[in-house]
Amino acid sequence: MKKMKHIFIQLQLFLSTYIFIGKAIVLTAIASSQNNDIYTPLINAFNKYSIQNSMNITVNLTLLTRMNTTYSIESFGSLIESLLIKKSKKYDIFFYDNAYTYKFGTYLVDLKPYFSMDFFDSFNTQILQQTCSYKNKLVGLPTKLNYSVLYANEMYLKKHKKRIPKTWDELIETSKYILREEKKLNNTQLLAYNGLFNDEESGIFSINEMIYSFRKTVDSPLPKIRSQEAIDALNMIKKIKNEIASDDIFRSSDKFSVLKLFDITSALFIKYWNFHSPIKDMIPYKMAILPGHMEGISGATVSGYNMGINKFISEENINASIVFINFIFSREIQKHYVENNMLSTGMNQLYKDREVCEKIDCELYNSLQILSKQTNITFNIDEYNEKVKSIYNKFIYGNESAEMVLKEIEDITKIYYISLSTEDSYIGLVAFIVYCTTSALMIVSLLFLFKEDYTPFFEFLPTDFWIITILGEILILSIGISGMGQLKEELCELKPIFFSFGYTFILVPLLYRLIINFPEEIYFPKWVYRHRYQFFLIFILIDFLLNSIVLLISPFKIKTINVKDGQNFNKCIIRSFFGQVILWVQVFYILIITIIILSLSFIEWNLHATFYDIRFLISALYIDILSSAIYLFLESITINNYLSYYVVRGSILFIMTISNYSFLYGYKLFSAFLKKKNLKLVFIKKINKNFVDESDNSREKSAPYNTNTKIEGNVSSMNTLDDQNKSSTDYNNDEFRSYRRNSIFSKVLSYHYTTEGYSVNDIGIQIYDEDNEDKDNSISI
Repeated sequence: MKKMKHIFIQLQLFLSTYIFIGKAIVLTAIASSQNNDIYTPLINAFNKYSIQNSMNITVNLTLLTRMNTTYSIESFGSLIESLLIKKSKKYDIFFYDNAYTYKFGTYLVDLKPYFSMDFFDSFNTQILQQTCSYKNKLVGLPTKLNYSVLYANEMYLKKHKKRIPKTWDELIETSKYILREEKKLNNTQLLAYNGLFNDEESGIFSINEMIYSFRKTVDSPLPKIRSQEAIDALNMIKKIKNEIASDDIFRSSDKFSVLKLFDITSALFIKYWNFHSPIKDMIPYKMAILPGHMEGISGATVSGYNMGINKFISEENINASIVFINFIFSREIQKHYVENNMLSTGMNQLYKDREVCEKIDCELYNSLQILSKQTNITFNIDEYNEKVKSIYNKFIYGNESAEMVLKEIEDITKIYYISLSTEDSYIGLVAFIVYCTTSALMIVSLLFLFKEDYTPFFEFLPTDFWIITILGEILILSIGISGMGQLKEELCELKPIFFSFGYTFILVPLLYRLIINFPEEIYFPKWVYRHRYQFFLIFILIDFLLNSIVLLISPFKIKTINVKDGQNFNKCIIRSFFGQVILWVQVFYILIITIIILSLSFIEWNLHATFYDIRFLISALYIDILSSAIYLFLESITINNYLSYYVVRGSILFIMTISNYSFLYGYKLFSAFLKKKNLKLVFIKKINKNFVDESDNSREKSAPYNTNTKIEGNVSSMNTLDDQNKSSTDYNNDEFRSYRRNSIFSKVLSYHYTTEGYSVNDIGIQIYDEDNEDKDNSISI
């Protein structure tokens, strides 16, 4: 299948070639070069080939050098980045530093669909993976490569019968011996090893190579920055400096090392980049792989420039660029430049070609254990290198411990996040335990809804709505857990989903109760009471619609908060104005429901049936409103500590959840523990009491009216109570006589002061406290 796909692609390119005939296509390329310009001869060779084969494709090159621009990796990288961000079509082909693969990858064409697997198999897999790949896409091919190597002075080695060292300890011992012997011959100016641990870019590579050379096996990856291998590597750097070099030698510039390479008597070992002809032919040193902590383990930084295609250009130009790439990376072209030592290729099969190996040292290239530059950096590389080197210098040239220095280095590039691991902090584990324990206790507490002795205390909502409410509180709590682990865009999208559904699950059951408790007989409360599932489903559908839009537009992206001298972390940010609008619509939707609940609570404020429920409900809502306002405010400000960022938000969500649970459900559970009764026993007592009361009433009717002083006393008490009620009624009548107008305001106030009202949920059986039969203490069942 893959072969057929490749044939189809090649057919397209073949047809494209014929389309180009008679229609000239001019491709523009941009590159930079410090010394060895390989781009011009490659492009000239293609243009000549194009003319000979009537392809009508021409490539024009813009080459930036020290002669025509202020050159640096950062300045050239910034130029390309600005063009790509603007989706400029000015250049079709970019020759870019492979350190920028991660930064430019999203703007370049994925080359995988245009070539067969056989084509890619000819390349060094490590080079393609480490320097050319971005998110499983191949966004470039290695055009020009350089490797760090050890230049060994064979004259001194043969003189003192020593081999090129394979380990760092051997390099120290060999250097000590030769220095000592040469000193006897009055040769006191001999340089043992330059190290190249200077303040330039090379200094960073030298440190990374040293750490890489301390890995346990050949196939092991680069050791973690705070591993024992990294600590041992730094200690070796300091050991080499102290025993066979000095601070001045290690900090010497690249220029100092290059000059030493042309003087056969000045140095034993020099670490630098491999050179190509004609410069290589003038260097009297032999190139070899760098040593390692044990024989067979080494490390070499691979640097260079990739060729990538601008994805914003036309399909016609992309196809023409593919034709150009096919030519540049054809075996014949690569072989010509490699065997003439004009470039180092990423096509490792050429280093097994007999004709090539007769002219160059294939054994060296086949032995290199490569390590790429830091390619996952998205911020200023020059600034990064300067900062990292200044930290390393605290150890190499100062008294800082290796452990402390490596911790500082980790903080520059590592993205910190809350997790169950206790390596960086215990907060993630503690938070997870608290969240899980709280959620579990909430779920377990629902069991009391099904215990007969507890059911009268949870009459405010139907059992299924209590369950929905608790699930809503757990959803709000889960927003905190969704922030654990490495942040992804999918996790960002979960937060508004949990937030909206969580609040719907909490608020809609409360709204349902307040509607059916409305103190006047109207149609809508009756409909809501009879169709509570349909009522609830309306709000769920609204949530589903809004959240579907959120998932469809995917409004979030990950932003890295780079903290100076601190710990970097990621946060979710909204990428578009439309995304902000949708999320604010969700907020206002919840706010509208909250306002309606507050309004109904005011109307039903004095109803005896829900007197305490409403007050606890209002308390929960006030805390929710305040907490939500604080949470939204914190989203708009920058917190430069990832622990504080997580803890503050998590604490707010936890307070919201606990307050909702306590004021809506928890206090009822507590009251049930204190006042629970055996309902069957209470029911029997109530029937017996009613039977006795009926018997007493019969005897009272047959007795003389004024013979029972106790009854007179009761009658007098009742008269007194009637007088008090009448007085209260007269007071209320006087108080609101001025408001008795047919207006919404007067009606709302009259509802507000109503103590008894129509309720479609009135069941009519009351259980009274045995010690106090006041109706305020009655519980409806």
